[in-house]
Amino acid sequence: KAFKTDGVEMASGIKSLGRNAETSGVSMAEQFAVLGMLQKSGKSGSESSTMYKAFLKSAVKAGGSLDLDLTDENDQLLSSDKIIDKIKEKYGQVLDDVEKAELTKAFGSAEASGFITLLYTESEAIKENTSLISSGMKNGQSTYEDMANAIMKGGPAESMQILSQTNKILMSDIGYAFAPMVISLSGNLSDIAKTTSTWV
Repeated sequence: KAFKTDGVEMASGIKSLGRNAETSGVSMAEQFAVLGMLQKSGKSGSESSTMYKAFLKSAVKAGGSLDLDLTDENDQLLSSDKIIDKIKEKYGQVLDDVEKAELTKAFGSAEASGFITLLYTESEAIKENTSLISSGMKNGQSTYEDMANAIMKGGPAESMQILSQTNKILMSDIGYAFAPMVISLSGNLSDIAKTTSTWV
């Protein structure tokens, strides 16, 4: 499912998130899913990452203010879809203006509460897209191991064929903008992937 976002915008968003997502225990798949959905809603890469960072940085404190436990048994932040579902349990399926104001106060910024408002009805989609992208990453890793073996045994012709197959699979599953991003994250074989892509 394509998010119809630009690869450069996505790269910018991921880079801008930096260690904020990592220290919060957010998977790369979730980062792609959430940023993609925000950008699909019309936000730029920098706007998306600003909103996402504000949400992540303030979620634990906001949970205390709202009397919601937003961490797991290891004191790591819950995934975004689970946090939104927790907020739904408190406020219901639709947020009114008073509730939005309460969220802004609890999260400490309009950016963080805006993140929640934009994705409030999309928690299931976040979950599904995160799972889809995660699967795509795993499949990409396996395929690039095959590609590396092809390079070792038969040279670039075989590897080009495998690369083409991988691109088609990934673009079919998660959209054109995400295929090169997933490829670049396929572990120790990323350099091989980048080199081979220049042959195509």
